[in-house]
Amino acid sequence: MSAYPPYFRLRLSIVFFLLCLLVRHSSLVQANPPTIRTLSSHLAVSQGSINVGILHDGERALLFDCSEGSIAKDIKAIGVSKVERVCFTHHHRDQTCGVAGYVADGAEVWVSEQEKPWFDDVASFWNNPAKRWGVYDFHPHRLMRAESVPVAKTVKPGETFSWGPAEITVLSTPGHTDGAVSYL
Repeated sequence: MSAYPPYFRLRLSIVFFLLCLLVRHSSLVQANPPTIRTLSSHLAVSQGSINVGILHDGERALLFDCSEGSIAKDIKAIGVSKVERVCFTHHHRDQTCGVAGYVADGAEVWVSEQEKPWFDDVASFWNNPAKRWGVYDFHPHRLMRAESVPVAKTVKPGETFSWGPAEITVLSTPGHTDGAVSYL
């Protein structure tokens, strides 16, 4: 007689079956590589685990967010050899974790003024226990960056800037994070 109740053995059997199925069909759990979709002559989007906007002008590009950086190779297909700037919508690491590679290659980082500390001074978050434990304000910060990155410029809602053929306006779009912005 087993020491485990029947419902536990049934659950264990189901879990074992699912694990075997996943191992047999491991391609089901692999992430799809990003694909680049051209929207216009100067605008594209990399569709992957995180969508990345690509504004390009000749061989140079401005990215809106950057994900883990895997599009660095893929953007060559649309003629881009240099990322000059990465404009972030918010600070979560799934959007920002690949930025160090672009910075190392000379790209500037532009962020919302309100979110600047979450880019260039992440230690102020991680070294403050009040920000990490017992936070009940429905603003989970478990996606905080692990390392700081230099910020070249902060942007404010309503600000307009030009890059290549585009004039871009910064819009305040809080919700996902308090300082989130969108670019129009």
